[in-house]
Amino acid sequence: MDVSVIIVNYNTADLIKNCIASVLMQKNISLEIIVVDNASKDNSLAVLEKLEDKIRVIANKDNLGFGKANNQGFKVSSGKTIFLLNPDAVLASNNVLETLLNFMEKNTGVGIVGPRVMGDNKATQPQTQYPGQSHLKKPLETLPGKIAWIIGASMFIRREVYEKMKGFDEDYFLYGEEADLCLRVRRAGWMIDYVDDVTVEHMGHGSERTSTTREYWVKKQAGIILFYKKNYGLAEAKKLIQREIKKAKLRLFMLKFIKDAEKQGRYEAILAVSQKELLRASLLT
Repeated sequence: MDVSVIIVNYNTADLIKNCIASVLMQKNISLEIIVVDNASKDNSLAVLEKLEDKIRVIANKDNLGFGKANNQGFKVSSGKTIFLLNPDAVLASNNVLETLLNFMEKNTGVGIVGPRVMGDNKATQPQTQYPGQSHLKKPLETLPGKIAWIIGASMFIRREVYEKMKGFDEDYFLYGEEADLCLRVRRAGWMIDYVDDVTVEHMGHGSERTSTTREYWVKKQAGIILFYKKNYGLAEAKKLIQREIKKAKLRLFMLKFIKDAEKQGRYEAILAVSQKELLRASLLT
């Protein structure tokens, strides 16, 4: 088996059928599709049942989060490479997986590679720094390659790399886990890379459509702060959290004069989560 495609689904019944169809149209490659459903409340399972001759479904009774669900899928996979794909994404051509596999075979120092990801008529660029990295007092050690991390909506990974890393850190629920994985992969000696010859079209936040701005940013900020604590140490994390608090307070003050409910919800969430995490970090010292 060339590729095991793992799709973690949560309330995206209206999107996942097109996602799977785009995988099934891939040429010159052997693959399997594993869908892990995180206790969707819509009719996702009914949609997936109609495709049971083409896919394998793991139906969780609870929402276990993105990383843990991907790890579940990996445990039952058999491909020599792993392709993680969000259900709100589609492969734009029938040679995406073939191109990524060929790239991986020719570039043995690469552990994870991502395709060009398009959303809202613009490409999501690979990141050259990790969250908060530019504000660290002590720079990160020298790491292989120039790309820091790529979006988790579309990641092509060597099986041996996923195994050695033990997959995603399951302490993350949603957000931050892909940056964490990429950093651990680089620290283990592999590079992260990017191929813009093939495209994945990504709607973005497909499973978060019913979340408010505040709910979304509560989860996102919690993931970012967990990344700080996991990878920079508690002392650096506290400084970064303090910076987040100051920034959020400033933005909220400015928003008193500019009515923007979405931004207000965002910075209220960032402030609340950051203050809570700063208290927790202080109690640990």
